[in-house]
Amino acid sequence: MFLEKHPMSKTNTNNPKRSIIIKYKDGSTKELELSKATLIKTNDQFIRLDQLKDGKWRLIWSEGLIKDFSQVEAFNIQRKE
Repeated sequence: MFLEKHPMSKTNTNNPKRSIIIKYKDGSTKELELSKATLIKTNDQFIRLDQLKDGKWRLIWSEGLIKDFSQVEAFNIQRKE
């Protein structure tokens, strides 16, 4: 397994602020600001979120799912009933 960290500084224009926004049925939202992102080179496929001590979040993913994080615009979760 190989780890590759991706800086996510708000002050660097090459690394814009990224957040995961949770939308609830009542219209309210919760923002999980991502301060760290880590690619793991493995044959397994996964996405994981860890809350850090500063209250921000670290996104960890496998290379098989996302090869170039800079090309990710959004994650969408669809609920079908």
